[in-house]
Amino acid sequence: MILEFIEVKTEAHSCVVELLQDLQERGFKFATAFLVLLDGSKGLHKGVRDVCVGRALIQRSQWHKRENVTSKITDQDFAEQIKKELEAACAWAGNPAWRYILLWNMNQKIAQEYSVCGGIEVSWFL
Repeated sequence: MILEFIEVKTEAHSCVVELLQDLQERGFKFATAFLVLLDGSKGLHKGVRDVCVGRALIQRSQWHKRENVTSKITDQDFAEQIKKELEAACAWAGNPAWRYILLWNMNQKIAQEYSVCGGIEVSWFL
């Protein structure tokens, strides 16, 4: 169910604050805790935190992070290999510690092969 839709030219803090406040004014009650899936925009994160103080659990979109990291890899074959490995590691429902190790090893692999902004922020995939 779509609760609200706006089209904006920027992912600014003010846009998301306006959207969330409009939902509240129309009677939408935020649960005591709920999940918000966002890309890496600092403005979106800040807007959600400001309006939904202490109630929003923010998860970084794994798709956005994967695409951001692999878009910086110039070797397309290596980029596709990393995409597949990230998808497999993120989908793996086994022991979280092993998943962390898989992602950490990928981070090291990327950092050794390429200078990609320090590799993958492992915590964004956990």
